[in-house]
Amino acid sequence: MKSYVAKWQVAIAAVAVCFIGADAKEDANQKDIQKWQGTWQATSMITDGTASPADAVKKMQFTVKGTDYHFQNGSFQERGVYRFNAAKTPSELDIVVGEGMDKGKTWLVIYEISGDRLTICLEKANTKRPRSFDGKAGTGNVLEVWERVRPAEVKSDFARTTIDLGMLVTNLDKSVKFYTDVIGFKEGAPFSVPAEYCADAGLTDKQPLSIRTLKLGEGDTATTLKLMELPQVSPKKTDNAFLHSQLGFRYLTIFVADADTALGRVQKAGLKPLGKGPMPLPPGLPAGMALMVIRDPDGNLIELIGPKR
Repeated sequence: MKSYVAKWQVAIAAVAVCFIGADAKEDANQKDIQKWQGTWQATSMITDGTASPADAVKKMQFTVKGTDYHFQNGSFQERGVYRFNAAKTPSELDIVVGEGMDKGKTWLVIYEISGDRLTICLEKANTKRPRSFDGKAGTGNVLEVWERVRPAEVKSDFARTTIDLGMLVTNLDKSVKFYTDVIGFKEGAPFSVPAEYCADAGLTDKQPLSIRTLKLGEGDTATTLKLMELPQVSPKKTDNAFLHSQLGFRYLTIFVADADTALGRVQKAGLKPLGKGPMPLPPGLPAGMALMVIRDPDGNLIELIGPKR
C-alpha cells in the first residue's frame, strides 16, 4: 500500500512540475511579446561574413502588434505571426510568413532583446536554428541588429491629423445604409446647424443642415464622414463617369482588413466592382494586396484596398 501511495505522490509531483514549467514558459513568452511591441529599424546586417550596405539596411523596418508582424524593405512587404519560446537559452522565435514572397515558410530564429536593442540570428538556408549569435564567414548565418523607433515628440500646427469629410447626398437614408452595410462605417451621433449660422459661416445661403455622422475606427483619430441632404434645393450632379471627368476631390480610399470579406459585403448589397476588380496592386506596390472600385448611391467613387487570400 505504501508503495502504491508513493507512486501516486511521484506522479502528482511530476504533473505539478509540468504545469509549473508550462506556466513559467508562457510567462516568459508574454514578457518578451510585450518587449517586442512597436516599430523596429535595422541598424546592421551581416550575412555569412558580409556586411550589408548602410543604405540598404536603413530601408528595413518592421512593426509588431501582439504576435502579428509587418516587415517592410523598400517596396517589399511581408506579414505573418511570431511564435515565441523565450524560456529557451538563447531565446527562440519562429517567424511564420502569412503574406509575401516567402508565404508558407517558417524561419527558425534565435534572439536577444535588451531595452531598445534587438539582435536576431538565423541560418540563410533555414535548415536549422543557429546556436549562437554568429554571422562570420562559413557559418551561413544572418546576424541582424535592430533598434526600437521612438515616436518623435514634434510640435504640430494641427490638433488632429485625421481629415473629416462632408458629403451632400441625394437620399440620406440610402447613403447611410450603403456606408454602414457595404463599407462598414458605424453611425455616430447626428447634429444640426441653424440656417443663420450656416449663412454667417459661408456654408449655405440660409439653408439649415441636419448632419448624420459615420465613423471608421474608434477614438479621436477615427475618420468621420458627415452626410447631409438638402431636399429643398437642387444641387448640381457630379460627373463621376471616370476619375478624370471632373476636377476636385475624386474618390475615397479605404483600407480594409480583408479584400475577400469586403467583396462579400459588396456582392451581398447587389453591387459589383468596376472594371476587372478586385485586382492585385501593380508591380512596385505591396504584394498580396488587391484593389477594387465601387460607387456609392450618388455615383461617387470608393476605392477599397486590402490583403486578398
